[in-house]
Amino acid sequence: MVVDQIPPEVLALGGIVASGLTAYIAGKKKKAYEKMMDFEQNLRQYLKDEDIFPSPATGEIRKSVIESALKRNIDNYDGSSVPIRTVYTDETYLAPVSRYDMSDAKSSNPFQYLPYRPSLYNSDDFGESFSVLASFLWGTNTVGTVYNQSSNHVYNIIVYGDGSVEFYEPQNGESVSPKSDSKYDLDSGLIIF
Repeated sequence: MVVDQIPPEVLALGGIVASGLTAYIAGKKKKAYEKMMDFEQNLRQYLKDEDIFPSPATGEIRKSVIESALKRNIDNYDGSSVPIRTVYTDETYLAPVSRYDMSDAKSSNPFQYLPYRPSLYNSDDFGESFSVLASFLWGTNTVGTVYNQSSNHVYNIIVYGDGSVEFYEPQNGESVSPKSDSKYDLDSGLIIF
């Protein structure tokens, strides 16, 4: 029978989705939300166990750790909203423990293989997509999206648990330096975590 050929972990994921949908249809939105949270965590673990999308080890950090890391690593960043504004959506974050842990995850960045298409899929789409992928599949929400107004370019910044940062170009899967190219020289802009 076909069901016998489906891995038990996949069947369990299907069961979680089914119970979440059932709860939602029955008007039990809190229960449905809890089931979808279970689904997300179990899906991430399954993808990691099967080496489909490797997830980095993460640790919890406070918003203040990110703020300090930005002050240390961005020349003209002082935490005020001028000339670089930062928007935080949480008080605590899950950060990759180290660059080494994140290297496998970054190597599975599918966006580096997509073509740049002006006005259709350009730098803001690449940066935003990579942040979402990092959060959903890898379980880290310290991959910020940098909207660099001085160069009209969008890319990512990754804050690690030790307080170090990495500027990352999702279009080619490479680390970049703010001083290596004028499009990464962050004189003014917006960073969203």
